Amino acid sequence: MDRPGRAQQRTRFDGPVTLTLLDDTRLDCTAIDLSHGGISLRTAQPVRPATYCALRLMAGAGQPVMAFGHVIYSEPGADGYQTGVQFLQIEGDGAALIASLIAPRGAA
Repeated sequence: MDRPGRAQQRTRFDGPVTLTLLDDTRLDCTAIDLSHGGISLRTAQPVRPATYCALRLMAGAGQPVMAFGHVIYSEPGADGYQTGVQFLQIEGDGAALIASLIAPRGAA
């Protein structure tokens, strides 16, 4: 689903994500889709919009991507809540790993 005002196209991505809130609450989530600017997650509980968080997701070949972001929305959905997080900072090679995950198949 593309929301109005979204600047970047999302690519389906199904993988485990650990979301850590500033109060050290850890949520095990499942990714729904991904872009250069953020990620949509399936969470078991709602997360208050504007909440800052750290994310850890697994890219191809088991490489972790570490990022810092803030929650844009958290709405009831299938199997829990659909929660959108905008990336504010992506650590190390994470941006390149994300680019490889969202690149069109067959692109070099």
